[in-house]
Amino acid sequence: MKLSQKIALYFGVFLFLVVVGFMGLNYGIVRQSLRDTAHSNLKRSVESISHATQSMLKSSIRSYLRGVVHQNIVHLESLNEKVKAGNLTIGEAQDAFQEYVRDQKLGNSGYIVAVQKRNKRLFLDIHPYMRGRDCTDTQGCQVWISQKNGYAEYDWQNPRDDSVRKKVAFLQYFEPWDWVVGATSYKDEFTQLISIEDLKKTIKHFRVLERGYFFVLDEKLNMLIHPEFEGQYVGDMRNSDGVYIGREMVKRQDEFYYYRWKTKLDKHDEARFAYVHKIADFSWYLVASGYESDVNRPVKRLERWGYALIATVALILTGLIAMFSRSLTQPLRTLLTGVRDFNLKREVFKSPLRSVAEINQLGLAVEETTQSLLNSEKENRKLLVELKGIINAMPSILVVVDAEAKVEFWNQQAERFSDMSANDASGKSIADVMPAFEKEMPSLVQHIHSRTVFSKICQLESRDAPLRYFEMTTYLLPEELNGTVVRIEEVTERINMEETLLQTRKMDAIGNLAGGIAHDFNNMLTGIIGSVQLLEEHTDESERATLCVQMIHKTALRAAGLTQNLLTFSRKQIRKSEPVRLHTIIDDTVHMLSRSIDKRIEIVTDFTAAEDGLIGDFSEIQSVFLNLGVNASHAMPEGGTLSFHTKLIHISEEDIKTSPALSLGPHILVEVTDTGSGIPAHLIDKVFEPFFTTKEQGKGTGLGLASVYATMMQQKGDVSIRSEEGRGTTVRLRLPLRTLSRPEDDTVSTATTPIRGTGKILVVDDEEMLREISEESLSLLGYSVMLAENGQEAVTLYEQHWKSIDLVMLDMIMPVMGGRECFDELRKINPDVRVVIVSGFSKDNQLAELREKYTFHYLSKPYDIQALSRVIADAMHQ
Repeated sequence: MKLSQKIALYFGVFLFLVVVGFMGLNYGIVRQSLRDTAHSNLKRSVESISHATQSMLKSSIRSYLRGVVHQNIVHLESLNEKVKAGNLTIGEAQDAFQEYVRDQKLGNSGYIVAVQKRNKRLFLDIHPYMRGRDCTDTQGCQVWISQKNGYAEYDWQNPRDDSVRKKVAFLQYFEPWDWVVGATSYKDEFTQLISIEDLKKTIKHFRVLERGYFFVLDEKLNMLIHPEFEGQYVGDMRNSDGVYIGREMVKRQDEFYYYRWKTKLDKHDEARFAYVHKIADFSWYLVASGYESDVNRPVKRLERWGYALIATVALILTGLIAMFSRSLTQPLRTLLTGVRDFNLKREVFKSPLRSVAEINQLGLAVEETTQSLLNSEKENRKLLVELKGIINAMPSILVVVDAEAKVEFWNQQAERFSDMSANDASGKSIADVMPAFEKEMPSLVQHIHSRTVFSKICQLESRDAPLRYFEMTTYLLPEELNGTVVRIEEVTERINMEETLLQTRKMDAIGNLAGGIAHDFNNMLTGIIGSVQLLEEHTDESERATLCVQMIHKTALRAAGLTQNLLTFSRKQIRKSEPVRLHTIIDDTVHMLSRSIDKRIEIVTDFTAAEDGLIGDFSEIQSVFLNLGVNASHAMPEGGTLSFHTKLIHISEEDIKTSPALSLGPHILVEVTDTGSGIPAHLIDKVFEPFFTTKEQGKGTGLGLASVYATMMQQKGDVSIRSEEGRGTTVRLRLPLRTLSRPEDDTVSTATTPIRGTGKILVVDDEEMLREISEESLSLLGYSVMLAENGQEAVTLYEQHWKSIDLVMLDMIMPVMGGRECFDELRKINPDVRVVIVSGFSKDNQLAELREKYTFHYLSKPYDIQALSRVIADAMHQ
């Protein structure tokens, strides 16, 4: 088949079908547009008639209910006159009104109601069967109280059924009794108030297209308005298809329903449509019914014009296809002739054609093909050189081996590692050219032979160098290449970082456990210390009884010190961040140690650091040096030398790699050295673990160095140990330096005599024992006390008595409502509330966040009566 014939057959048929399809599509669009327009206009008409009907109903309902309410208000005014005259009490008058309205019926279920607001609640003072009930949470009562006068609509669910229906009411406020009086009933029960004749007059002027009309059904399918079936029951009427038309229409509310029907005026069944709309809140259905033929009548004219147009287009297309075919085949015949001449005479074809650009380009394609092949080979050579450069620049060792594990290629990193060139290694087994990984080679070669993935972390040990880690991984090449790439990368730094991270996570987990234990201990110790001090007030002058009480007190204080170490380790204690002098802290520590450790131990200080400013907690940092000093003294039972040496250092990026907790910049190095027995090498890595100790059972808690480690982490510093058995130990501490404007005075004065006072204090704590101790202690100090066992109870008490409460003692961790949430609620009641936060530790930085928002005093558990009296006195005079 020639090209011209194919063009005529395929292209002509295609264009003809396109035109026919286009016309058909336009026909369908026009038809659908006419239908949509008819439907849209019909919907608007139905909605307009529905709104008019609703307005008529609503106006009738409003007038009717207004008259009922006015009649009852007149009766109320007469009852009120009798109350004023003393003939009736207000209660008797209200009962009389209840009897008066009991038998009044509005519609099928309407009645008279009176609503009153008392103490922020709403009550049904008058109701046929719910009189006196609280109706605060119902929409109806809320609408009555908020509106008070006029017409109202709202949703109501009757307790006797589960459905929610629309109610209407007319309200009038009766001021003498503070009542909102109204007549109410379900809205759909008032349809009998509207005149059918009035509605018929309204809708008779509306037509559906040319022959259609509107009609009205009630919910029982009785025809209220219809040109043919008015007054009849249409639920059993069926069309020629046996379909109950009335029932189907009601099922399809607010949508178009298509059916066939024959009226008295119709000669046969015709296709019709109906749109059914239920009048809102009433039980009537407004139906618009029309004929489909009325909608499609304009389309019939379009069909006749479409047929004529299709015939015309077919003739025009035939001529156009013939012209197009001739213009396309002529230059192709010329090109074919030129190609034949080139094959016979080997002459370059010069196309004389100018009409079709694509055919001219076809002649140039042969000339460009050879040049394109030459350019491709050049690009491939360049790409190979670049790829080899990239592979050699890789930091990893890359080795390509064949299926027999023999080297085919390796990069410069492999040459440097093995001191063997790529040419020397080529063709040899990878096991022979990588002797450093001798242990791993059998398994690696086995995976290469079986073409399976191999991945492993390897260790290289050397006497003259630290342990190094390498990751060896294989990557399979495509099956057609039948080879494997072996990558060997040093991961020593990564492994070291992972081990450091694992240790840090372990310490954090144990720290959380220690913080929780310390919290519970602090609650118990607060009770013990408070009970002992109260016992001291009631103990007779017996020397032995006094001694026993003092022993209990001293033991409780030692236990409090232990919980302080737990909190320090767990980082849960309340910390102060203030300027301090390191040398001052060490001097005070040395002074304390000189009075408590063995006198045969000489303590030496060597302060070479020109500056010693820090930002931190004085007692926390001092606890570090006390723990180190006490540990050192235990290592020197026969005496020795304990020295404290300081100097300034600068932390570099290399230092941060080995100790991520540090930051760049100037730091103070403190070296605490003893000449004791030293620490065995296999125990060095365990000394900072909590509860680890080398002392005899009962001689140590194992928390000393663990709390040192925790404190250094909190100070953004680090700690390390160098020790040799028999030759002593050196602990190195690095702390960030802060420049201070003046030396800090760290002297803290304490009072030993409790401070008495007056006022009412609300104590909030979930521990019953602590509430009782606090009540006794505060009463002893002269205060009156109220108690609450959780935040919710405290808020309730404070809301009732806040004007007489001078101070709130608030625990942080409680059930139901915690201290933080309770503080927020107290501030809402009284922005100037005085609060003392009492806690053993702060959770998730709650105290720090509270200090940014509010002003308060803080009392740490465990505490004695002296500390309690000082904090209460300070807060009272705030």
